[in-house]
Amino acid sequence: MTNNYIVATIKDWNIKEFDRVLSDSPGNWTLINDHNQLTLDNLRLLKPKYIFFPHWSWLVPEEILNEFTCICFHMTDVPYGRGGSPLQNLISRGHQTTKLTALKMTKQLDAGDVYLKAPLSLEGSAQEIFERCAKLTFDMIKSIITIEPMPIAQTGNITTFTRRKPEQSKIQGSETLTELYDLIRMMDADSYPKAFLAYGDFTLTFEQAKLTPSPKKEALILNANVIITKRMTNLSEKIMTHKFITINGTNIGPDFPPYIIAELSANHNGKIEQALKSIEVAAQCGVDAIKIQSYTPDTMTINCDEDDFQIKGGLWHGYKLYDLYQWAQTPFEWHKQLFDKAKEVGITLFSTPFDESAVELLESLDAPAYKLASFEITDLPLIKRIAQTGKPLIISTGMANMEEIEEAITTAKENGCTELVVLHCISAYPAPVEQANLATIADISQRFDVISGLSDHSLGTVASVTSIALGASLIEKHFTLDRNDKGPDAEFSLEPEEFKRLVKETKEAYQAIGSAGYERKLVEHASMKFRRSLYFVNDIKHDQIITEEHIRRIRPGYGLAPKHYQALLGKRVNKDIKRGTAVSWDYIVNEEKNDG
Repeated sequence: MTNNYIVATIKDWNIKEFDRVLSDSPGNWTLINDHNQLTLDNLRLLKPKYIFFPHWSWLVPEEILNEFTCICFHMTDVPYGRGGSPLQNLISRGHQTTKLTALKMTKQLDAGDVYLKAPLSLEGSAQEIFERCAKLTFDMIKSIITIEPMPIAQTGNITTFTRRKPEQSKIQGSETLTELYDLIRMMDADSYPKAFLAYGDFTLTFEQAKLTPSPKKEALILNANVIITKRMTNLSEKIMTHKFITINGTNIGPDFPPYIIAELSANHNGKIEQALKSIEVAAQCGVDAIKIQSYTPDTMTINCDEDDFQIKGGLWHGYKLYDLYQWAQTPFEWHKQLFDKAKEVGITLFSTPFDESAVELLESLDAPAYKLASFEITDLPLIKRIAQTGKPLIISTGMANMEEIEEAITTAKENGCTELVVLHCISAYPAPVEQANLATIADISQRFDVISGLSDHSLGTVASVTSIALGASLIEKHFTLDRNDKGPDAEFSLEPEEFKRLVKETKEAYQAIGSAGYERKLVEHASMKFRRSLYFVNDIKHDQIITEEHIRRIRPGYGLAPKHYQALLGKRVNKDIKRGTAVSWDYIVNEEKNDG
Protein backbone atom coordinates (compact mmCIF):
# COMPACT_ATOMS: atom_id res chain seq x y z
CA MET A 1 0.00 0.00 0.00
CA THR A 2 1.33 3.44 -0.97
CA ASN A 3 1.43 5.99 1.83
CA ASN A 4 0.24 9.57 1.45
CA TYR A 5 2.27 12.45 2.87
CA ILE A 6 1.66 16.20 3.14
CA VAL A 7 4.18 19.02 3.45
CA ALA A 8 2.68 22.32 4.66
CA THR A 9 5.00 25.30 4.22
CA ILE A 10 4.93 28.90 3.00
CA LYS A 11 8.62 29.59 2.45
CA ASP A 12 10.28 29.43 -0.97
CA TRP A 13 13.37 27.68 0.36
CA ASN A 14 11.23 24.77 1.58
CA ILE A 15 9.12 24.65 -1.59
CA LYS A 16 12.31 24.36 -3.68
CA GLU A 17 13.47 21.47 -1.52
CA PHE A 18 10.06 19.81 -1.83
CA ASP A 19 10.33 19.93 -5.62
CA ARG A 20 13.95 18.74 -5.63
CA VAL A 21 13.95 15.99 -3.01
CA LEU A 22 10.48 14.54 -2.82
CA SER A 23 9.72 14.30 -6.52
CA ASP A 24 11.52 10.94 -6.56
CA SER A 25 10.67 9.80 -3.01
CA PRO A 26 8.31 6.89 -2.34
CA GLY A 27 4.67 7.64 -1.61
CA ASN A 28 2.16 10.21 -2.81
CA TRP A 29 3.15 13.75 -1.84
CA THR A 30 0.97 16.87 -1.56
CA LEU A 31 2.25 20.41 -0.99
CA ILE A 32 0.02 22.84 0.94
CA ASN A 33 1.19 26.47 0.92
CA ASP A 34 -2.08 28.21 1.78
CA HIS A 35 -3.53 27.83 5.27
CA ASN A 36 -7.05 27.85 3.83
CA GLN A 37 -6.29 24.46 2.23
CA LEU A 38 -5.42 22.93 5.60
CA THR A 39 -8.93 21.87 6.54
CA LEU A 40 -10.16 18.73 8.24
CA ASP A 41 -12.29 17.84 5.21
CA ASN A 42 -9.34 18.13 2.80
CA LEU A 43 -7.07 16.10 5.06
CA ARG A 44 -9.63 13.35 5.45
CA LEU A 45 -9.77 13.05 1.66
CA LEU A 46 -5.97 12.86 1.38
CA LYS A 47 -5.56 10.48 4.38
CA PRO A 48 -1.90 11.33 5.08
CA LYS A 49 0.31 9.09 7.20
CA TYR A 50 2.30 12.18 8.25
CA ILE A 51 1.79 15.92 7.83
CA PHE A 52 5.14 17.76 7.92
CA PHE A 53 5.32 21.47 8.80
CA PRO A 54 8.79 22.86 7.89
CA HIS A 55 7.70 26.50 8.29
CA TRP A 56 4.13 27.51 9.07
CA SER A 57 2.76 30.84 10.36
CA TRP A 58 -0.65 29.78 11.65
CA LEU A 59 -1.85 27.72 14.58
CA VAL A 60 -2.95 24.25 13.47
CA PRO A 61 -6.48 23.49 14.75
CA GLU A 62 -6.58 21.06 17.64
CA GLU A 63 -8.91 18.68 15.80
CA ILE A 64 -6.26 18.23 13.09
CA LEU A 65 -3.56 17.57 15.69
CA ASN A 66 -5.81 14.99 17.34
CA GLU A 67 -6.70 13.13 14.14
CA PHE A 68 -3.39 13.20 12.22
CA THR A 69 0.30 12.81 13.01
CA CYS A 70 1.68 16.30 12.55
CA ILE A 71 5.44 16.91 12.70
CA CYS A 72 7.09 20.32 12.86
CA PHE A 73 10.76 21.28 12.65
CA HIS A 74 12.01 23.62 15.37
CA MET A 75 15.45 25.23 15.19
CA THR A 76 16.46 24.51 18.81
CA ASP A 77 17.50 21.59 20.98
CA VAL A 78 14.14 21.42 22.77
CA PRO A 79 13.05 21.78 25.51
CA TYR A 80 15.58 24.61 25.28
CA GLY A 81 14.22 27.37 23.05
CA ARG A 82 10.54 26.56 22.79
CA GLY A 83 8.53 29.44 21.39
CA GLY A 84 8.89 32.15 18.75
CA SER A 85 11.76 33.53 16.65
CA PRO A 86 14.19 30.69 17.46
CA LEU A 87 16.90 31.75 14.99
CA GLN A 88 17.02 35.36 16.17
CA ASN A 89 16.89 34.35 19.84
CA LEU A 90 19.72 31.84 19.36
CA ILE A 91 22.01 34.29 17.57
CA SER A 92 21.30 37.11 20.02
CA ARG A 93 22.29 34.72 22.84
CA GLY A 94 25.63 33.98 21.17
CA HIS A 95 24.94 30.47 19.81
CA GLN A 96 26.99 29.44 16.78
CA THR A 97 25.34 26.05 16.30
CA THR A 98 22.02 24.51 17.23
CA LYS A 99 20.01 21.37 16.62
CA LEU A 100 17.08 21.07 14.29
CA THR A 101 14.39 19.07 16.07
CA ALA A 102 11.58 17.13 14.39
CA LEU A 103 8.83 16.86 16.97
CA LYS A 104 5.22 15.83 17.19
CA MET A 105 2.87 18.78 17.27
CA THR A 106 0.60 19.11 20.28
CA LYS A 107 -1.73 21.74 21.68
CA GLN A 108 1.15 23.05 23.81
CA LEU A 109 3.63 24.85 21.57
CA ASP A 110 6.88 22.94 20.85
CA ALA A 111 6.23 20.51 23.73
CA GLY A 112 5.67 17.30 21.75
CA ASP A 113 7.73 14.12 21.64
CA VAL A 114 10.91 14.15 19.53
CA TYR A 115 11.43 12.02 16.39
CA LEU A 116 14.90 13.19 15.33
CA LYS A 117 17.52 15.84 16.05
CA ALA A 118 20.36 16.96 13.76
CA PRO A 119 23.12 19.58 14.15
CA LEU A 120 22.72 22.88 12.28
CA SER A 121 25.29 25.64 11.81
CA LEU A 122 24.20 29.22 12.48
CA GLU A 123 26.87 30.81 10.29
CA GLY A 124 25.90 33.34 7.65
CA SER A 125 22.76 35.37 7.03
CA ALA A 126 19.30 34.30 8.06
CA GLN A 127 18.56 33.52 4.41
CA GLU A 128 21.59 31.24 4.19
CA ILE A 129 20.68 29.53 7.47
CA PHE A 130 17.07 28.99 6.40
CA GLU A 131 18.20 27.49 3.08
CA ARG A 132 20.67 25.23 4.93
CA CYS A 133 17.91 24.30 7.36
CA ALA A 134 15.55 23.45 4.48
CA LYS A 135 18.01 20.90 3.05
CA LEU A 136 18.43 19.34 6.49
CA THR A 137 14.67 19.33 7.07
CA PHE A 138 13.93 17.32 3.95
CA ASP A 139 16.74 14.89 4.72
CA MET A 140 15.04 14.34 8.08
CA ILE A 141 11.65 13.93 6.40
CA LYS A 142 13.09 11.18 4.18
CA SER A 143 14.57 9.50 7.25
CA ILE A 144 11.26 9.64 9.12
CA ILE A 145 9.26 8.04 6.32
CA THR A 146 11.98 5.39 5.87
CA ILE A 147 12.72 4.30 9.44
CA GLU A 148 9.48 5.50 11.10
CA PRO A 149 11.14 6.25 14.48
CA MET A 150 9.14 6.19 17.70
CA PRO A 151 9.01 9.71 19.18
CA ILE A 152 10.60 10.18 22.60
CA ALA A 153 9.48 12.59 25.31
CA GLN A 154 11.53 15.74 25.81
CA THR A 155 13.85 15.85 28.83
CA GLY A 156 15.73 18.68 30.52
CA ASN A 157 15.01 22.21 31.66
CA ILE A 158 12.49 24.21 29.66
CA THR A 159 13.58 27.56 28.24
CA THR A 160 10.95 29.55 26.35
CA PHE A 161 11.76 32.13 23.69
CA THR A 162 9.60 35.18 23.01
CA ARG A 163 8.69 36.14 19.45
CA ARG A 164 10.59 39.22 18.34
CA LYS A 165 8.77 42.39 17.28
CA PRO A 166 9.74 44.49 14.23
CA GLU A 167 10.83 47.40 16.43
CA GLN A 168 13.54 45.15 17.93
CA SER A 169 15.33 45.33 14.56
CA LYS A 170 16.23 48.96 15.28
CA ILE A 171 19.95 49.60 15.77
CA GLN A 172 20.46 51.31 19.13
CA GLY A 173 24.03 52.51 18.61
CA SER A 174 25.41 50.87 21.75
CA GLU A 175 26.12 47.48 20.14
CA THR A 176 29.61 46.05 19.74
CA LEU A 177 30.69 45.40 16.15
CA THR A 178 29.97 41.69 16.56
CA GLU A 179 26.55 42.39 18.07
CA LEU A 180 25.75 44.72 15.17
CA TYR A 181 26.84 42.08 12.67
CA ASP A 182 24.62 39.51 14.37
CA LEU A 183 21.64 41.90 14.41
CA ILE A 184 21.96 42.54 10.67
CA ARG A 185 22.50 38.94 9.58
CA MET A 186 19.82 37.37 11.78
CA MET A 187 17.13 39.52 10.11
CA ASP A 188 18.55 39.25 6.59
CA ALA A 189 16.05 36.92 4.88
CA ASP A 190 13.18 37.27 2.43
CA SER A 191 10.06 38.79 4.06
CA TYR A 192 11.85 39.58 7.34
CA PRO A 193 12.06 43.17 8.70
CA LYS A 194 15.69 44.17 8.15
CA ALA A 195 17.89 45.79 10.79
CA PHE A 196 17.45 49.55 10.49
CA LEU A 197 18.65 52.87 11.81
CA ALA A 198 16.65 56.09 11.99
CA TYR A 199 18.62 59.20 11.00
CA GLY A 200 16.68 62.45 10.73
CA ASP A 201 14.08 62.02 8.02
CA PHE A 202 15.82 58.92 6.70
CA THR A 203 15.66 55.21 7.47
CA LEU A 204 18.76 53.14 6.74
CA THR A 205 18.23 49.40 6.39
CA PHE A 206 21.13 46.93 6.35
CA GLU A 207 21.66 43.60 4.62
CA GLN A 208 24.37 41.23 3.31
CA ALA A 209 26.72 41.91 6.23
CA LYS A 210 30.24 40.49 6.28
CA LEU A 211 32.60 40.65 9.27
CA THR A 212 36.27 40.30 8.30
CA PRO A 213 39.64 41.08 9.86
CA SER A 214 41.38 44.29 8.76
CA PRO A 215 44.45 43.87 6.50
CA LYS A 216 46.79 43.88 9.50
CA LYS A 217 44.31 41.86 11.55
CA GLU A 218 44.40 44.40 14.37
CA ALA A 219 40.65 44.99 14.14
CA LEU A 220 37.42 43.75 12.58
CA ILE A 221 35.72 45.40 9.62
CA LEU A 222 31.96 45.19 9.07
CA ASN A 223 30.75 45.61 5.50
CA ALA A 224 27.05 45.71 4.63
CA ASN A 225 24.72 46.94 1.90
CA VAL A 226 22.76 49.99 3.04
CA ILE A 227 19.37 51.02 1.61
CA ILE A 228 18.35 54.60 2.39
CA THR A 229 14.71 55.64 2.26
CA LYS A 230 13.14 58.93 3.26
CA ARG A 231 10.36 58.88 5.79
CA MET A 232 7.24 60.91 5.12
CA THR A 233 7.66 64.62 5.74
CA ASN A 234 5.99 66.03 2.64
CA LEU A 235 3.40 63.93 0.87
CA SER A 236 4.17 65.59 -2.46
CA GLU A 237 7.56 63.82 -2.36
CA LYS A 238 7.84 60.33 -3.80
CA ILE A 239 9.17 58.22 -0.95
CA MET A 240 9.63 54.55 -0.20
CA THR A 241 8.04 52.73 2.71
CA HIS A 242 7.80 49.11 3.76
CA LYS A 243 6.44 46.79 1.08
CA PHE A 244 4.66 44.85 3.79
CA ILE A 245 3.59 45.05 7.40
CA THR A 246 3.30 42.21 9.89
CA ILE A 247 0.40 41.55 12.25
CA ASN A 248 0.84 38.71 14.70
CA GLY A 249 3.37 36.95 12.48
CA THR A 250 1.42 37.30 9.21
CA ASN A 251 2.86 39.50 6.46
CA ILE A 252 0.49 41.85 4.65
CA GLY A 253 1.32 43.52 1.35
CA PRO A 254 1.22 43.20 -2.44
CA ASP A 255 3.53 40.17 -2.43
CA PHE A 256 1.39 38.19 0.01
CA PRO A 257 -2.12 36.66 -0.13
CA PRO A 258 -4.86 39.11 0.89
CA TYR A 259 -5.38 39.57 4.62
CA ILE A 260 -9.05 39.08 5.48
CA ILE A 261 -10.62 40.70 8.55
CA ALA A 262 -14.06 39.75 9.87
CA GLU A 263 -15.53 42.88 11.47
CA LEU A 264 -17.78 41.78 14.35
CA SER A 265 -18.76 45.34 15.23
CA ALA A 266 -22.06 45.27 17.15
CA ASN A 267 -23.33 41.98 15.73
CA HIS A 268 -23.02 40.30 19.12
CA ASN A 269 -26.33 42.01 19.99
CA GLY A 270 -25.18 42.73 23.50
CA LYS A 271 -24.55 39.07 24.38
CA ILE A 272 -21.03 37.97 25.28
CA GLU A 273 -21.93 34.36 24.43
CA GLN A 274 -22.72 35.46 20.88
CA ALA A 275 -19.47 37.42 20.68
CA LEU A 276 -17.45 34.38 21.80
CA LYS A 277 -19.30 32.12 19.36
CA SER A 278 -18.65 34.62 16.55
CA ILE A 279 -14.90 34.48 17.21
CA GLU A 280 -14.97 30.69 17.09
CA VAL A 281 -16.98 30.54 13.86
CA ALA A 282 -14.92 33.27 12.17
CA ALA A 283 -11.80 31.20 12.81
CA GLN A 284 -13.49 28.23 11.14
CA CYS A 285 -14.22 30.43 8.10
CA GLY A 286 -10.48 30.82 7.49
CA VAL A 287 -10.19 34.55 8.09
CA ASP A 288 -6.89 36.00 9.24
CA ALA A 289 -8.35 38.18 11.97
CA ILE A 290 -11.55 39.23 13.68
CA LYS A 291 -12.01 42.82 14.80
CA ILE A 292 -14.11 44.41 17.49
CA GLN A 293 -14.82 48.04 18.44
CA SER A 294 -13.81 49.57 21.75
CA TYR A 295 -15.94 52.41 23.09
CA THR A 296 -18.68 53.29 25.56
CA PRO A 297 -21.63 55.57 24.82
CA ASP A 298 -20.01 58.19 27.04
CA THR A 299 -16.74 58.14 25.07
CA MET A 300 -18.67 58.54 21.83
CA THR A 301 -21.16 61.29 22.63
CA ILE A 302 -23.34 62.77 25.39
CA ASN A 303 -26.81 61.75 26.45
CA CYS A 304 -28.75 64.60 24.91
CA ASP A 305 -32.20 64.90 23.35
CA GLU A 306 -31.41 67.93 21.20
CA ASP A 307 -32.09 67.60 17.48
CA ASP A 308 -28.37 67.36 16.61
CA PHE A 309 -28.18 64.07 18.50
CA GLN A 310 -31.11 62.38 16.70
CA ILE A 311 -30.50 60.04 13.73
CA LYS A 312 -32.75 60.75 10.77
CA GLY A 313 -32.82 58.44 7.77
CA GLY A 314 -30.75 55.38 6.98
CA LEU A 315 -30.36 52.08 8.76
CA TRP A 316 -30.58 53.54 12.29
CA HIS A 317 -33.37 56.08 11.75
CA GLY A 318 -35.10 57.15 14.95
CA TYR A 319 -32.25 56.37 17.32
CA LYS A 320 -30.61 58.90 19.57
CA LEU A 321 -26.83 58.68 19.21
CA TYR A 322 -26.31 57.79 22.86
CA ASP A 323 -28.92 55.01 22.73
CA LEU A 324 -27.44 53.54 19.53
CA TYR A 325 -23.96 53.34 21.03
CA GLN A 326 -25.31 51.91 24.26
CA TRP A 327 -26.94 49.12 22.26
CA ALA A 328 -23.98 48.56 19.93
CA GLN A 329 -21.02 48.77 22.34
CA THR A 330 -18.68 45.90 23.14
CA PRO A 331 -18.30 46.47 26.90
CA PHE A 332 -14.75 47.01 28.14
CA GLU A 333 -15.19 44.25 30.70
CA TRP A 334 -15.69 41.72 27.88
CA HIS A 335 -12.41 42.48 26.18
CA LYS A 336 -10.05 40.17 28.07
CA GLN A 337 -12.39 37.21 27.62
CA LEU A 338 -12.66 37.94 23.90
CA PHE A 339 -8.86 38.18 23.49
CA ASP A 340 -8.43 34.92 25.43
CA LYS A 341 -11.00 33.21 23.21
CA ALA A 342 -9.22 34.34 20.07
CA LYS A 343 -5.94 32.88 21.30
CA GLU A 344 -7.69 29.64 22.19
CA VAL A 345 -9.08 29.13 18.67
CA GLY A 346 -5.95 30.43 16.89
CA ILE A 347 -7.21 33.67 15.35
CA THR A 348 -5.81 37.20 15.61
CA LEU A 349 -8.06 39.72 17.34
CA PHE A 350 -7.62 43.48 17.46
CA SER A 351 -9.89 46.48 17.73
CA THR A 352 -10.92 49.95 16.67
CA PRO A 353 -10.47 52.32 19.63
CA PHE A 354 -12.56 55.49 19.63
CA ASP A 355 -10.69 57.40 22.33
CA GLU A 356 -7.51 57.27 24.38
CA SER A 357 -9.07 55.25 27.21
CA ALA A 358 -9.80 52.47 24.74
CA VAL A 359 -6.18 52.57 23.54
CA GLU A 360 -4.98 52.13 27.12
CA LEU A 361 -7.30 49.15 27.58
CA LEU A 362 -6.11 47.53 24.36
CA GLU A 363 -2.46 48.14 25.25
CA SER A 364 -3.02 46.35 28.56
CA LEU A 365 -4.26 43.35 26.55
CA ASP A 366 -1.28 43.51 24.15
CA ALA A 367 -3.44 44.10 21.07
CA PRO A 368 -1.25 43.30 18.01
CA ALA A 369 -2.63 46.13 15.82
CA TYR A 370 -5.13 48.98 15.63
CA LYS A 371 -7.82 50.09 13.21
CA LEU A 372 -8.98 53.70 12.82
CA ALA A 373 -12.58 54.13 11.76
CA SER A 374 -13.50 56.42 8.88
CA PHE A 375 -15.50 58.65 11.22
CA GLU A 376 -12.37 59.24 13.36
CA ILE A 377 -9.94 60.06 10.53
CA THR A 378 -10.05 63.76 11.47
CA ASP A 379 -9.35 63.01 15.17
CA LEU A 380 -5.63 63.71 14.90
CA PRO A 381 -4.97 63.49 18.69
CA LEU A 382 -6.39 59.95 18.66
CA ILE A 383 -4.25 59.01 15.65
CA LYS A 384 -1.20 60.41 17.46
CA ARG A 385 -1.87 58.25 20.54
CA ILE A 386 -2.39 55.09 18.48
CA ALA A 387 0.78 55.74 16.47
CA GLN A 388 2.78 56.15 19.67
CA THR A 389 2.10 52.49 20.54
CA GLY A 390 4.36 51.46 17.65
CA LYS A 391 1.79 48.88 16.53
CA PRO A 392 0.57 48.42 12.93
CA LEU A 393 -2.27 50.82 12.07
CA ILE A 394 -5.06 50.40 9.52
CA ILE A 395 -6.89 53.60 8.53
CA SER A 396 -10.26 53.71 6.75
CA THR A 397 -10.88 56.75 4.55
CA GLY A 398 -14.67 56.90 4.16
CA MET A 399 -15.91 60.50 3.63
CA ALA A 400 -12.34 61.84 3.81
CA ASN A 401 -10.94 64.18 1.18
CA MET A 402 -7.33 64.12 0.05
CA GLU A 403 -6.20 66.76 2.54
CA GLU A 404 -7.73 64.86 5.47
CA ILE A 405 -6.10 61.60 4.35
CA GLU A 406 -2.73 63.36 4.05
CA GLU A 407 -3.09 64.81 7.55
CA ALA A 408 -3.97 61.41 9.03
CA ILE A 409 -1.03 59.65 7.36
CA THR A 410 1.40 62.41 8.28
CA THR A 411 0.24 62.41 11.91
CA ALA A 412 0.60 58.64 12.13
CA LYS A 413 4.11 58.58 10.64
CA GLU A 414 5.41 61.57 12.56
CA ASN A 415 4.40 59.86 15.82
CA GLY A 416 6.13 56.54 15.28
CA CYS A 417 3.87 54.49 13.01
CA THR A 418 6.09 52.52 10.62
CA GLU A 419 3.51 49.89 9.57
CA LEU A 420 0.48 51.43 7.90
CA VAL A 421 -2.35 50.25 5.67
CA VAL A 422 -4.86 52.71 4.19
CA LEU A 423 -8.27 51.39 3.17
CA HIS A 424 -10.57 52.77 0.52
CA CYS A 425 -14.04 52.95 2.01
CA ILE A 426 -17.51 54.18 1.12
CA SER A 427 -19.26 55.14 4.37
CA ALA A 428 -22.78 54.06 3.44
CA TYR A 429 -24.59 51.14 5.07
CA PRO A 430 -24.97 49.29 2.77
CA ALA A 431 -22.81 50.93 0.13
CA PRO A 432 -24.16 50.73 -3.46
CA VAL A 433 -21.76 48.57 -5.45
CA GLU A 434 -22.06 50.88 -8.46
CA GLN A 435 -20.52 53.63 -6.31
CA ALA A 436 -17.68 51.48 -4.97
CA ASN A 437 -15.03 53.33 -7.05
CA LEU A 438 -12.52 50.52 -6.55
CA ALA A 439 -9.99 52.21 -8.83
CA THR A 440 -9.24 54.43 -5.82
CA ILE A 441 -7.43 51.49 -4.17
CA ALA A 442 -4.53 51.62 -6.62
CA ASP A 443 -4.50 55.41 -6.52
CA ILE A 444 -4.17 55.41 -2.70
CA SER A 445 -1.18 53.12 -2.93
CA GLN A 446 0.54 55.20 -5.62
CA ARG A 447 -0.38 58.64 -4.33
CA PHE A 448 0.53 58.07 -0.68
CA ASP A 449 3.07 55.25 -1.16
CA VAL A 450 1.33 52.94 1.30
CA ILE A 451 -0.17 49.47 1.32
CA SER A 452 -3.83 49.81 0.40
CA GLY A 453 -6.98 47.74 0.79
CA LEU A 454 -10.76 47.89 1.07
CA SER A 455 -13.23 48.31 3.90
CA ASP A 456 -16.27 46.88 2.12
CA HIS A 457 -19.80 47.82 3.18
CA SER A 458 -21.47 46.66 -0.04
CA LEU A 459 -23.76 43.65 -0.21
CA GLY A 460 -22.26 40.34 -1.29
CA THR A 461 -18.64 39.63 -2.21
CA VAL A 462 -18.24 41.14 -5.70
CA ALA A 463 -16.53 44.36 -4.59
CA SER A 464 -14.11 42.54 -2.27
CA VAL A 465 -13.07 39.94 -4.83
CA THR A 466 -12.72 42.53 -7.60
CA SER A 467 -10.60 44.74 -5.36
CA ILE A 468 -7.85 42.10 -5.22
CA ALA A 469 -7.18 42.53 -8.94
CA LEU A 470 -6.91 46.28 -8.34
CA GLY A 471 -4.21 45.93 -5.70
CA ALA A 472 -6.04 45.47 -2.39
CA SER A 473 -3.79 43.72 0.14
CA LEU A 474 -6.34 43.73 2.98
CA ILE A 475 -10.12 43.30 3.05
CA GLU A 476 -12.36 44.20 5.96
CA LYS A 477 -15.95 42.95 5.84
CA HIS A 478 -18.68 42.84 8.48
CA PHE A 479 -19.48 39.41 9.90
CA THR A 480 -22.61 38.02 11.55
CA LEU A 481 -23.67 34.56 12.61
CA ASP A 482 -27.16 35.13 11.21
CA ARG A 483 -28.67 38.21 9.53
CA ASN A 484 -32.00 37.21 11.02
CA ASP A 485 -30.58 38.18 14.43
CA LYS A 486 -31.09 41.78 13.29
CA GLY A 487 -27.91 43.12 14.85
CA PRO A 488 -27.07 46.81 14.31
CA ASP A 489 -24.87 45.98 11.29
CA ALA A 490 -26.42 42.64 10.29
CA GLU A 491 -28.10 43.93 7.13
CA PHE A 492 -24.79 44.50 5.29
CA SER A 493 -22.81 41.70 6.98
CA LEU A 494 -21.85 38.29 5.59
CA GLU A 495 -22.92 35.04 7.24
CA PRO A 496 -20.37 32.22 7.82
CA GLU A 497 -20.86 30.35 4.54
CA GLU A 498 -20.64 33.62 2.63
CA PHE A 499 -17.47 34.51 4.49
CA LYS A 500 -15.91 31.15 3.62
CA ARG A 501 -16.65 31.92 -0.02
CA LEU A 502 -15.14 35.40 0.36
CA VAL A 503 -11.92 33.95 1.80
CA LYS A 504 -11.70 31.32 -0.94
CA GLU A 505 -12.46 33.65 -3.83
CA THR A 506 -10.15 36.47 -2.73
CA LYS A 507 -7.26 34.02 -2.35
CA GLU A 508 -8.03 32.56 -5.79
CA ALA A 509 -8.22 36.06 -7.29
CA TYR A 510 -4.78 36.83 -5.84
CA GLN A 511 -3.36 33.57 -7.22
CA ALA A 512 -4.88 34.27 -10.63
CA ILE A 513 -3.12 37.65 -10.98
CA GLY A 514 0.36 36.17 -11.14
CA SER A 515 2.91 38.23 -13.06
CA ALA A 516 3.35 39.26 -16.68
CA GLY A 517 5.42 36.75 -18.63
CA TYR A 518 5.40 34.53 -21.68
CA GLU A 519 7.42 31.58 -20.51
CA ARG A 520 5.67 28.23 -20.71
CA LYS A 521 3.92 27.48 -17.42
CA LEU A 522 4.62 24.19 -15.69
CA VAL A 523 0.98 23.18 -15.86
CA GLU A 524 1.07 23.55 -19.65
CA HIS A 525 3.75 20.94 -20.26
CA ALA A 526 1.27 18.06 -20.29
CA SER A 527 -0.70 19.83 -23.03
CA MET A 528 2.28 20.20 -25.35
CA LYS A 529 1.63 16.80 -26.89
CA PHE A 530 -1.68 18.09 -28.27
CA ARG A 531 -0.09 20.83 -30.37
CA ARG A 532 0.23 20.37 -34.12
CA SER A 533 3.47 18.98 -35.52
CA LEU A 534 4.71 17.24 -38.65
CA TYR A 535 3.94 13.54 -39.18
CA PHE A 536 4.44 11.08 -42.01
CA VAL A 537 0.90 10.23 -43.10
CA ASN A 538 1.90 7.68 -45.72
CA ASP A 539 4.65 5.07 -45.88
CA ILE A 540 7.82 6.29 -47.59
CA LYS A 541 10.80 4.28 -48.82
CA HIS A 542 14.51 4.86 -48.29
CA ASP A 543 15.87 7.67 -50.53
CA GLN A 544 12.37 8.65 -51.65
CA ILE A 545 11.57 12.37 -52.02
CA ILE A 546 9.13 13.85 -49.51
CA THR A 547 6.00 15.35 -51.10
CA GLU A 548 2.78 16.82 -49.78
CA GLU A 549 1.34 13.30 -49.85
CA HIS A 550 3.86 12.13 -47.26
CA ILE A 551 3.70 14.73 -44.49
CA ARG A 552 0.99 16.81 -42.83
CA ARG A 553 0.64 19.27 -39.98
CA ILE A 554 -1.48 17.33 -37.49
CA ARG A 555 -1.82 16.56 -33.79
CA PRO A 556 -0.10 15.24 -31.60
CA GLY A 557 2.98 17.38 -31.05
CA TYR A 558 5.91 14.95 -31.02
CA GLY A 559 7.19 15.80 -34.49
CA LEU A 560 9.01 18.82 -35.91
CA ALA A 561 7.23 22.18 -35.66
CA PRO A 562 4.88 23.07 -38.56
CA LYS A 563 7.19 25.97 -39.54
CA HIS A 564 9.56 23.39 -41.13
CA TYR A 565 6.89 22.05 -43.55
CA GLN A 566 8.06 23.86 -46.70
CA ALA A 567 11.75 23.20 -45.97
CA LEU A 568 11.10 19.44 -45.81
CA LEU A 569 9.30 19.19 -49.15
CA GLY A 570 11.73 17.87 -51.80
CA LYS A 571 14.12 16.38 -49.24
CA ARG A 572 15.03 12.67 -49.27
CA VAL A 573 14.65 10.26 -46.33
CA ASN A 574 17.50 8.00 -45.19
CA LYS A 575 15.40 4.97 -44.22
CA ASP A 576 12.03 3.28 -44.71
CA ILE A 577 9.45 5.14 -42.63
CA LYS A 578 5.98 3.92 -41.66
CA ARG A 579 2.79 5.97 -41.67
CA GLY A 580 2.22 7.63 -38.26
CA THR A 581 5.90 8.35 -37.56
CA ALA A 582 6.76 11.79 -36.13
CA VAL A 583 9.01 13.73 -38.52
CA SER A 584 12.56 14.21 -37.25
CA TRP A 585 15.69 15.69 -38.79
CA ASP A 586 17.30 12.31 -38.08
CA TYR A 587 15.35 10.88 -41.03
CA ILE A 588 16.49 13.49 -43.58
CA VAL A 589 19.41 12.89 -45.98
CA ASN A 590 22.37 15.30 -45.72
CA GLU A 591 20.36 17.72 -43.58
CA GLU A 592 21.93 19.47 -40.62
CA LYS A 593 19.94 18.72 -37.48
CA ASN A 594 18.03 21.67 -36.10
CA ASP A 595 15.91 22.28 -33.05
CA GLY A 596 12.26 21.68 -33.89
